[in-house]
Amino acid sequence: MKYYNNIMFKLFNDLNNSEIRYCHFKSNQHIRQSFAAASDFDLLVDKKDKARVNAFFVDYGVKRFESPIVNNYPDVENWLCFDDVTGNIYHIHLHYALITGTTHAKEYELGLEKILLDNSYVNSEYNVKMPEAEYELLLLMIRLALKGTPKDFVMAHSGKWVLSKSFYDEFIYLKNRSDIEKLGKICQEIFDADITAEVKKCFQSRIDSDLFLKLYNSFREYYSANRRFSFLNAERLFWTQECIQKFGKENKARGGFYITKKARYGRKGLSMAFVGVDGSGKTRVTQDIYSWLSKKIDSQLVYLGTGDNVTKDIRALKRLSRNYDKILWCDGGEEKTKIGDDIHDVLKGSIVLCVTERNKIILQRVKKYVEAGGICVMDRFPQLERNNENDGPKLGNLKGNNYIKNMMVEAEYKNLVKAISMQPDIIFRLNIDIDTCIRRKSEHTNKRTAFMNKLESLKRINYAGAKVVEIDATKPYAEELLEIKTIIWSLL
Repeated sequence: MKYYNNIMFKLFNDLNNSEIRYCHFKSNQHIRQSFAAASDFDLLVDKKDKARVNAFFVDYGVKRFESPIVNNYPDVENWLCFDDVTGNIYHIHLHYALITGTTHAKEYELGLEKILLDNSYVNSEYNVKMPEAEYELLLLMIRLALKGTPKDFVMAHSGKWVLSKSFYDEFIYLKNRSDIEKLGKICQEIFDADITAEVKKCFQSRIDSDLFLKLYNSFREYYSANRRFSFLNAERLFWTQECIQKFGKENKARGGFYITKKARYGRKGLSMAFVGVDGSGKTRVTQDIYSWLSKKIDSQLVYLGTGDNVTKDIRALKRLSRNYDKILWCDGGEEKTKIGDDIHDVLKGSIVLCVTERNKIILQRVKKYVEAGGICVMDRFPQLERNNENDGPKLGNLKGNNYIKNMMVEAEYKNLVKAISMQPDIIFRLNIDIDTCIRRKSEHTNKRTAFMNKLESLKRINYAGAKVVEIDATKPYAEELLEIKTIIWSLL
């Protein structure tokens, strides 16, 4: 199978025709998954061609992303490529040097760049330059030894070490494509006779604890002069990065904003909001866009409405309000007393104030997160132009002679003004007609007139001058989603 219509196939075709020296130096067993955007591309590029490959990628519309905190290594860059036909994002690692070692540290410099680049060929199926199988297999054994942890060392000494399934599968894949005599000759040209014998023995039999220990000790001794820092510093860096990542994940799980993945390189990120009436598909679109972005880029999904995705305290207030209404109307529909009416309004106002206060705080965090390079996807966004609809003010009709109600109205207005001042970079307005609305939300059949008014009202909201993009949400969903993805990518 060939990938003629894939943007990466075209990119590699043009890269092959350039004078840039490169090869896809590892994990070629999974190259098919890479073309399906399910795995990454790892390209080794001659350091002399760094400026040219950067210019080539920029001309191709490929964009650079880096993590400001974790997993930054010297001579390694991260680039993302967007396919405007499929909507896929492809992750390309550019390596200008071969480094490996402890996770998060990569303390060893191998110095094998020229050897791999000189012994690469163009794979006819994928149109990608790859090293010959023997060179890739040798590199795999080196990586296995130098990535070994103290725990692996102890387990191997006790005879309990087991080769991981991913390494085993890749080893078998490369072994079946390699020649032992050629492998031995390559190894002898680079290393001494002892290492060559150990590598050939690994090829002829399975890698058990004893063979792993020999590789572990031999390669670490050989590359001891090529360490970027000591064993203790590598362990310190490993545990520091692990703690940062764990804290970041826990922080995000609690609704915080913390960058743990790749962010936009050298500039701020992007904030976007999706607005529309019921049935326009806001929730589905925001979740799909967030899922699409978060696979490769540090992204956050934010809900700014009053529905089921609110915080526990707001849900508790909503339950209290519903229960109070049941008690108030338990006598079969008698008119509410003035005091009962006031209590009902205060409960409603408390819910609205909690929501607007929460939204204001969230948007303040979003602003800092985006300035750090993150991408924020918002479901809904507040506005001041239409009352009691489309996330506009909800307490305006409470204003009167009651001091508490008036105070609530003013507090809601101030919160909304503050929230709106932190407007997103772009707002996607999902437009549908009334028939589509009723078809998607059959429970609104008896509210046709009300929803027609909402649809017309939504079209007139300009969100305080924010950039608004009109999206036809009646078209096939795949087309709608691809249109939105293309617009987002153009802004990154």
